[in-house]
Amino acid sequence: MTTTHDRGAPASGKTDSGRRGSHAVRWLVLVVLGVAQLMVTLDATVVNIALPEAQHDLGFS
Repeated sequence: MTTTHDRGAPASGKTDSGRRGSHAVRWLVLVVLGVAQLMVTLDATVVNIALPEAQHDLGFS
């Protein structure tokens, strides 16, 4: 008894186009992380700029 396997196109009909989708997801993740880092840095900058005024208003030395 012999079994033959056809190694032609995948049974699901998918090709290498799935790799492009994962590449796009990587760029999307990179953009989201970049924007998140920008927001953290911007927040720290705003706090450092406002800190002397807040210190004065609260009466801290």
